[in-house]
Amino acid sequence: MLSQVERYAVLSAMGTRWWVPRYQLPAAQPSMRCDWPVPEAESRHGAEAAMAAAGVFVSPEHTETVSAAEDFQNTPPSTDDVQDHSRLAVAPEDGHEPAVETVEEVRPMAVEVWAMNNRWLWVVELDQPGLAHDPQRLTLLSAIARALHPQRIGLVAQYTLSWPVEGVPVLRGDQRELADALTAYLTGPQFSPFEPPGVMAFGERLGRLLDQDRLGRPCFSGPSLSELLSSPDAKAQLWQHAQQGLSAAFAANEVVMEA
Repeated sequence: MLSQVERYAVLSAMGTRWWVPRYQLPAAQPSMRCDWPVPEAESRHGAEAAMAAAGVFVSPEHTETVSAAEDFQNTPPSTDDVQDHSRLAVAPEDGHEPAVETVEEVRPMAVEVWAMNNRWLWVVELDQPGLAHDPQRLTLLSAIARALHPQRIGLVAQYTLSWPVEGVPVLRGDQRELADALTAYLTGPQFSPFEPPGVMAFGERLGRLLDQDRLGRPCFSGPSLSELLSSPDAKAQLWQHAQQGLSAAFAANEVVMEA
């Protein structure tokens, strides 16, 4: 049984950056384990042994030549060669030191996902400590919902996602990994019963990470919740988004669930 870190390393090497655990059906037989491939060196020696057992002559010159080639491939280059090569590779033409590219470290992210009773998903970035326990956020989001929909809009379910996932290594500056994590979570099986017709993201950073083409549904973004609580300009910006299509798209889906 692989640990979460080992599973991540294996799938990352295969080109898969996110995964959903496979569901084990009740009373189903366990999956068969696959044998590891035989290393190339053992395969060659096994073939030589089989040829010798079959009476096929293998010349010593052939064996020595193959062994010398393998030793040459497996011999690491000397330190001097590596240093000389690195100096030749990075030597600037104009005599100036090359510019060092700085990689900004991706900050962790915590989000709340609200499943509304018209099946929309509201994704709220918790960009300040204590925001998840601030009662004003409930009042504000309820007021926004009433302004965008003529019916009584309410909350059906609430979810929380924290990134990076505990125990999973993340490369510094890997912004794509965060975007993949958010997309995989919002399109995961926990939201399949809702069949969300749209997503509303509260937070500028969150809006840049979410892509409606990858989500497979319309995605609108607005100011963060902390900005809406402290800035009248942020509320005016959100109202401008509402008039540009958000309100019509959100109100187009009737209430189908009990809040």
